[in-house]
Amino acid sequence: MPYMNVTEVESALIGLGAAHPTICELITLPHTTVEGRVTHAVRLGVAAANTVDAYYLSGGVHAREWGSCEILVNLATDLCDAYAGGTGVGYGGKYFSAAEVKALMERINVIIFPCVNPDGRNYSQTTAALWRKNRNPANSGGVASKIGVDINRNQDFLWDFNAAFAPAAINTYVASSDPGQDTYHGNTPHSEVETKNINHIFDTYTRIRWYVDVHSYSEDILYVWGNDEVQVADTTRNFQNPAFNHQRGLIGDDYDEYIPGSDLSNLIALSEAFTRTLGEVRGKYYVAKPSFSLYPTSGTNQDYAYSRHFTNPGLSKALSFTVEWGTEFQPAWAEMQEIIKDVSSGLMGLGLEAIGIDSFIVTNRDTFSKDGVDSIADYEEAFYVIYDGFSPTELGLPAAEPTIRFLSSIGGSLISTMTAIKTSVVLENAGAPATPQRILFTYRVHFNGTSAFTAEKRDIFVEAAFGGITDVALMHLVNQPSPYMLDGPVTWLSTDVRVFQLRPGQKVHGSSSITLQDPNAVADAPYNYIQALLAELRGYGNADAPAFESLSTNELELSRTVGGVRVLNFALAKVRYRANSQDAVDVRAFFRTFNTMVSDLSYTSAVGAQMENYRRTSGGTTPLLGINHFFSGVGNQIVSIPYFAERRVNTASQSMTAQPDNTNKQTLVHAGGVEAHTYFGCWLDFNQTEPQFPVNVPSGSDGPFTNRIPILQLVRGIHQCLVAEIRFQPGAADPISNGATPSSSDRLAQRNLAILESDNPGIESTHRVQHTFLLRPSLSARGAQLKAVASTSNQQARYDELVFRWNDLPRETVANLYLPEWKADDVIALAESLRPGPRIITKVDTNTVLFTVGDVAYIPIPGEIRDAIPGLLTLQLPLTVRDGQRYSVDVQHHTGLTFWADVRGENKRTKVNLSRRRVLGAFEVRVVVGSGEPLLRKLVRNLAVLRYVFQAIPVTDTWHPVFVRYLSQFGDQIAGLGVAPSLIPASPDDPGLPGEVHPEEPEQLTGKVREVIFDCFGDFKGFVLESCSDCHHIRSQEKGIAEVVLRACREGCTVTVCLSEHGLHKLIVRC
Repeated sequence: MPYMNVTEVESALIGLGAAHPTICELITLPHTTVEGRVTHAVRLGVAAANTVDAYYLSGGVHAREWGSCEILVNLATDLCDAYAGGTGVGYGGKYFSAAEVKALMERINVIIFPCVNPDGRNYSQTTAALWRKNRNPANSGGVASKIGVDINRNQDFLWDFNAAFAPAAINTYVASSDPGQDTYHGNTPHSEVETKNINHIFDTYTRIRWYVDVHSYSEDILYVWGNDEVQVADTTRNFQNPAFNHQRGLIGDDYDEYIPGSDLSNLIALSEAFTRTLGEVRGKYYVAKPSFSLYPTSGTNQDYAYSRHFTNPGLSKALSFTVEWGTEFQPAWAEMQEIIKDVSSGLMGLGLEAIGIDSFIVTNRDTFSKDGVDSIADYEEAFYVIYDGFSPTELGLPAAEPTIRFLSSIGGSLISTMTAIKTSVVLENAGAPATPQRILFTYRVHFNGTSAFTAEKRDIFVEAAFGGITDVALMHLVNQPSPYMLDGPVTWLSTDVRVFQLRPGQKVHGSSSITLQDPNAVADAPYNYIQALLAELRGYGNADAPAFESLSTNELELSRTVGGVRVLNFALAKVRYRANSQDAVDVRAFFRTFNTMVSDLSYTSAVGAQMENYRRTSGGTTPLLGINHFFSGVGNQIVSIPYFAERRVNTASQSMTAQPDNTNKQTLVHAGGVEAHTYFGCWLDFNQTEPQFPVNVPSGSDGPFTNRIPILQLVRGIHQCLVAEIRFQPGAADPISNGATPSSSDRLAQRNLAILESDNPGIESTHRVQHTFLLRPSLSARGAQLKAVASTSNQQARYDELVFRWNDLPRETVANLYLPEWKADDVIALAESLRPGPRIITKVDTNTVLFTVGDVAYIPIPGEIRDAIPGLLTLQLPLTVRDGQRYSVDVQHHTGLTFWADVRGENKRTKVNLSRRRVLGAFEVRVVVGSGEPLLRKLVRNLAVLRYVFQAIPVTDTWHPVFVRYLSQFGDQIAGLGVAPSLIPASPDDPGLPGEVHPEEPEQLTGKVREVIFDCFGDFKGFVLESCSDCHHIRSQEKGIAEVVLRACREGCTVTVCLSEHGLHKLIVRC
C-alpha cells in the first residue's frame, strides 16, 4: 500500500532530523497514546526556537484521512532538501524559488506535526478504513463502536455546546455527547492525549502566529470562526460572553461572532494565497471561506488555536485555518500524489504570504502616445518593480537586478524598440542589507523609434523576472492624432503647465509687451491681461514663446495683497499636436484647482460617481465644480474649482453652465507631421474676496447658488493642486479613459507642489512645517476589507498605501500624519500584519501616527475608510538645518489589485503575477529653510489668510478638526519667532507684522499725460493726467519725473500714478 503506516511516518520524521540536524529539530511529544505510541513533530528553520515567529501545521487528526500525513511529511522533506541544496521547489506548474525557500527557512520556524492520531490511523489502515476518532475506550462502556473521541471536538472552545449553541443549531456536526457518534467530544475539554500533544506545541513554541490543521475532504480552506457567522463591529458578541449562550450557530439571526477587521482581512488574504498557489499546480481551485459556512462546530483545533489570545492576552495570536483536501478520504494513490503537490504548494504559498513575501509592478505611466514619443523618447519613473519580504542580501543586491522586457502579450514576442533603464534602488533600511524589507526598483522607459505603435490602441506587457519570480503589468501604446501635453521628468510638475504671480505694472517676462493693469482701477485687468498674453504667445506660431519657456517653477500667492499691493495669479498650458493632414478643431483647455494637495486625481466622466473631479457640461464645453459625493455633511463638498480667461458668470443669478470661455477654444492646425502647438491660460482668482460658491453644493445643482462665499474660503491649504485638461472629443467615446491620471494620460497635466518654510536656527516649533492634503482610498482598498463569503477568485486585494520618498530630507526629521477619520491603532496593526520590514510607525494619539524618516516609508490606508478624508502632514525638522537649504519629499498614492492569471501566451500556457497596481496620484512637498523678517512676514500672512478661510468652515465639516490643528501649529511656529499669534487677525490681505504702522494704500490714477507744467523760470511743477472720467493736476518738482512725463506725453504712453498724503508716491509708464 503506497500510504505510509504509523511506523513509517515516525521513521520518516526521525530520519529527516538525522539528515538535516542544523535545520530540522525532532520534537518528541510528551503524551503517550492509549496504545503506547510515542509521536513526533519537527521544527524546521535556521533560527532557534522562540526567537522568530512560527508556522504550525498539524495533520492526521482524523484517522481515516490518510493523505494528511503524507502531505506534511512530503512538505517537510522538500523544505529541508531544497534549503540544504540551495534550490527551489517545484510542484507541477508552480515553482518556488530558492530565495522563497530561503526566506521561509530563515525568517520563521515551520513546525510540522503530521500524525496527531496514530492509534486511530493504525486502526483505520488495518481494521476499519472509515474510523474517525482516536482509540480511547474510557467512555465506551465496553461497546466497540463507542470507543474513541473526536480530537477535532475536544478543545476548550465552546466545548459545552449544549449551553453555547441555540437548540435549533445543535446536531451531530456541531459535536456530540454520545460516545457512539463520530463527533463525540469526550468527557471534558482537553481530555485526550492527542489534544494535549497538539497544545503542548502551542504552549512550548510561544511565537506561533499561523496554524493550519490539514483534513479531508471538500477542496476548501476554512478560516475562523466555526461557531457562527462573523462580524467586525460589536466586540460584545463573542464566545466568552455568557449573555449569548443558547443563541450561537444559526444563520441570519441576531448573533454573529466578533473578529477584528484586520484579522479577518489577513485570514482572507492568507487563505486566498493558499488557493492561488494550489491552483497553479494543475488548475485545481479550492474555495476559501469561513468554517461556519460548512457547518457549525464546537471544540475544533482551528477555533481553539485562534481563541487562545482572547482568553489570555499574553499568548501569541495564531491566525488559524482548516484545509479540507480532495473529494474522498483515501483516494487512489495516483490521485493522492497529485493532491500532495496541490496542498504542499498551497501551504507554501500561505507561509510566504504570512511572512510578507511578495512581488508586483506599480505603473506610474502606463500609456504612451506616438505623438509624445516623437517629442520625447525617455520617460522617467515610468514604473516600479517591488519585492517585499526579501532582504537585499537574499536577492543579491547591489549587483543583481530584475530582467525587464516589453512583450506583445504575456509570454509573447519581444518589443525591441522599448527598453527599461534602472534608475535607482530604494530600500526601507539601507543600513541593514540582511534584514527583510521592501525593495523598490525604479525604471525609465526609453523608445528607440515608434515602430511599436502599430494600432490606434495596442495593449502590451512589461515583464520583470528576478530570482525565479516573474511579474507582468499591462501598458498601452496609442497612435491617434490628438492634442497632448508633456510632463517632463516629474509627472506631478508638468513642463507644459506653468503658473506665475504678478503685481500691477509687471510683465511675465522681458520679451513680453503685455503689462498687468491695476485691478483696483480696471475691474477686468486680469482678464485683459491673460487674453492679451495668450494672443501674444500664439503669435509665435509653432516656435517656442520665450515668455512661456522662461517661466520657472513659481509659487502662487494665497493672500489678496502683499504689502498693500494686489497680487494676481495666472496659469498657462502649452498644448501640442502632430498630424499629417487633419486639423484639431475646437480644442479646449480646462483649468481646475483642487483645494489642497490631493492623493487622487483619477479621471471619470461618469455622472454621479463617488468623486467627480472633472465634472463638465453635457456638451463637454464648460468645466464645472468637482464634487465629493461621499461627504457626510449636508450637500456635497467641493473638491475642484474651474478657472477661465473670461469673466465668471454671476453665480447668484446664473448657472455655471452659461460660463463663456472662447478664449480657451482653438483650432490646432496640422504641420505635416511636425509638432504644432498653441497656448491656453486663465486667471486663477482663488485669492479674491467676491462670493462665488457655497460650502456645500446642493445635489444636482450647478447654480444659481445661495449662501455663497469667496473661492478663497473654499481653499483648504496654502497651496493647491492645479490640473489642466485638454478637451477634444471628435468621436462618441471619451478619449480620456476612466481611471486615467495626469501621470498616465497626456491629456491631463498637473502641478501638485507645496512649498513649506522652516526657520534657522530657531527653536523646535519654528522647525515644524505642515500642510493639509486630501486622501481618498480607491475601490480596491475598500475591497481589501472583504466580506466573509466563499471565494474562488484569483484576485489579490491590496490595501492602498501612501508612499513617502524622503529624498534628501534630513534623516533626523520626524513625520506625522493626522487624519481625524482614521484610527492610529488600525493603521499600526495593519502595517505590522500585512508585511515585514522596519517597524517605523508609532501612535501619537487616537488619530495621529508618527513615523521615522529613512529612504522610503509605506503607510497602509485601512479598508474601513470610505469617504474622501482630509489630513495634515507635519515634518519636524532637526535644529541643524541652515538658511538657504532646500529639501523635497515625494508623496504617492499606490492602489490596485494583483492577479494570478492563467494565460495562454503565443508559445505556451503559463501563470503569472499580473499587476494592476498603479500610482493614483502624487504631490511634492518642498521645504525651504529661511530666517529673519522675510520668513516671519510670510508666515504671518499665511496664518492671517488661513484664519480667514477657517471662518467659513462649519464645525460639522470634516475639515474643521484638521484646520484647528493646522492653525495651532502655524501659531506655534510664529510664536517661536517672537510674535504673539493672537495679534494676527483673520484677513484675506497681508496684515503686516503686529504693531507695524501701515500707511494708507496710495490712491491710484491711470490715464495719459496731456500737459507738462513749468513755471516762468523753466522749473518743472507737475503735469496734467487725463483719465476716462476727469483731468487731474499732479504736483511734482522732481527733475527725473519731468523727463519721464515729457516722454510719456510725446509718445502717448499710458501712465499710472500712485498718490499718498505726501504727494506723488510712484509713477508707472506703459509704452
